[in-house]
Amino acid sequence: MPFFVYHCPDCGAEIELLRPASQRDEPVRCEACGSERATRSAASFASALGSGSGGGRSSGSSCGGGGGGFT
Repeated sequence: MPFFVYHCPDCGAEIELLRPASQRDEPVRCEACGSERATRSAASFASALGSGSGGGRSSGSSCGGGGGGFT
């Protein structure tokens, strides 16, 4: 299930919700002020994806990365 971030224009709060993609644009009530005008915004981590140095493989360790002897 995707993680969505919503912004309340009335009080400036950010609301973070884990919800089905099919519900991403459904109304969200602000937890801070009760407003129902919160709108979906881009998650702060989403813009960082793919912004690496473009080398292809990472030098860090990860699941299945590197030559662990599997063929």
